Amino acid sequence: MPDPIIYDDFSQPTPVRNCQLIVENRSLYVNPGYLAEMSPYFGTIYEQQINPVSITELSYDQVLELMRVVFYCPQRKPITQGNVSIVVEAATYFEMEIVLRRCEQYITGHVGSFTNTRLFQLTQTLSKTNRYSPSMSMVVDKLAQLNDTELSTLPFNEIPGDIVADLYAVKMRIKDEKKGNQSKILQRTRSNLKRPKQGCCLFSWCS
Repeated sequence: MPDPIIYDDFSQPTPVRNCQLIVENRSLYVNPGYLAEMSPYFGTIYEQQINPVSITELSYDQVLELMRVVFYCPQRKPITQGNVSIVVEAATYFEMEIVLRRCEQYITGHVGSFTNTRLFQLTQTLSKTNRYSPSMSMVVDKLAQLNDTELSTLPFNEIPGDIVADLYAVKMRIKDEKKGNQSKILQRTRSNLKRPKQGCCLFSWCS
């Protein structure tokens, strides 16, 4: 069994990781030139040689997780069900479109396997960061497929009312589609019952 990967904590500067990010009174050292290629936020920092950089809108854990996903330390940390919400929020703040696309691809391929709790966490994050993204539509569709008992355990007071309304609309559409399918099946069944059986026809011809 291979040893678990120990990811860098970015706590020490190097010749290239010389930009200090101060988050919650803790320091992370990153390569601003590398980050500038994927982030307008860090592009400004690199061009204006701003150092250190104080970040107050995100937590230390959020920034650290994003850096582990972005940098090879010793390899990139994969986007998972457990960290995608964190990465989406941090990447949105730093305007990292390439990272957001990776998150989008992950959500598209794995939304069906999300636990209800993780699904709801992602809904909360997307409602704040990218309300009209394709990911949001997929997450709402997935939530709408939960039964009423499962939905009743989720804290819907923690997401915007328009998201709840969208969820309700999708759930009603699904119910209507099921009713429509059941009605079609019933109509076909009735139609089949009305058709004379071949044996009956043969009997009538021979009588």
